[in-house]
Amino acid sequence: MPSPDAQSTHMLVLAASAASALVTLGLYVWLGFALSRLFPLWGRDGWRGWVPFVNIAELLSVGGFPPWRVVLLFVPVVNLYALVILIVSVQRITTRMGRHAGLTWVGVLIPPLWATLLLRDATAPAPGPVTGSVPTPTAPTADRATPVPRPAPLAPTALSAPAAAPAAAPTPPPTSAAPPTSTTVPTSAAPPAETHDSEPDLAWRDLAWHDRTPSTSIPGSDDAEVPPPAPWASALPTLPEVSGAAPRSAPLPWAPDPAAPPATSPTTDDHDHDHDHDHDSTVVVDRRPRIRWTLVVDDAPPVALTADHVLLGRKPTASDPAVQALALQDSTRTLSKVHARLDLADGQWTITDLNSTNGVMLVAVDGTETLLDAGATASAQGRFVLGEVGMHLTFEEGR
Repeated sequence: MPSPDAQSTHMLVLAASAASALVTLGLYVWLGFALSRLFPLWGRDGWRGWVPFVNIAELLSVGGFPPWRVVLLFVPVVNLYALVILIVSVQRITTRMGRHAGLTWVGVLIPPLWATLLLRDATAPAPGPVTGSVPTPTAPTADRATPVPRPAPLAPTALSAPAAAPAAAPTPPPTSAAPPTSTTVPTSAAPPAETHDSEPDLAWRDLAWHDRTPSTSIPGSDDAEVPPPAPWASALPTLPEVSGAAPRSAPLPWAPDPAAPPATSPTTDDHDHDHDHDHDSTVVVDRRPRIRWTLVVDDAPPVALTADHVLLGRKPTASDPAVQALALQDSTRTLSKVHARLDLADGQWTITDLNSTNGVMLVAVDGTETLLDAGATASAQGRFVLGEVGMHLTFEEGR
């Protein structure tokens, strides 16, 4: 008969096994549900998310690998390769769904949570970009293109046809043929008479098109004007025609517009002349060459100096906008936070040691090295070394 300790151990093992089985079953149901919702978004059958190994084959297929490679999971040693391509598939799917690549590790460690996160982000933005963008602008452009055609001005040709009939109508006096046409026909007939004589077709077409709308109200006024034609025909003075020709002179207000600039141009010339006379002085041009200074640091790209005062160091800061704070690359970690300062005066650079830890070394042309005292200033014409970082100044002339 087993001892009580053995029985209790056996019960603990059974309880742990049952708990792990329930957890595994719950995780698989969670994963199957999430994949069954994801697969239709990729054009796959949702039921494949519930079938073991079939869902893995679908993930490989979506990730760009042949689905048959799921069989490699059952081959010893080779199953490591199958695991790698499965991780790559998860990474590709994650990035294609617009998520950060770091979510791949969630897919490796907790696949149900990974699938749920992808499902949450995939359902919301999916319908967004499809509804709005392209179709709406194209339809209005087609609709607005249709009413634009200019054949409409051809209507004045129809108006010019009635003008021919009034031309044959004036039988009484040959000299007064023009006034009767203006009396019997509204002002809309007058412009076509001049279109045949001298004025450009385009101008009269615009007038005819503009006069089509008031032509409906003019006939009533023409009926009221029918009595006056007899005095015009008898008196024969041209002055009444001036009042009748007023509609014809309607386009004339366009003419003064080009005539206006000549009146304004001399005034502007006079103003400019007076202005130039008031400021009759010679402008001095600075023709000195502009010098651009550059700091060349060993094993680092050159840096342009944009101020007359430059702070050098590992991490310098400057509160004065006239001072340039230049952080240097230091792989040796021998630079102080604020190591030295460069100053430009009369075209000459000087360097000042700002109580740095490793000091400033000046290197002469012959190779002689001189250590600069803390707080001291010296010329920076040659090469100088801050800590163990060497550098020198160069310049380029330009205009």
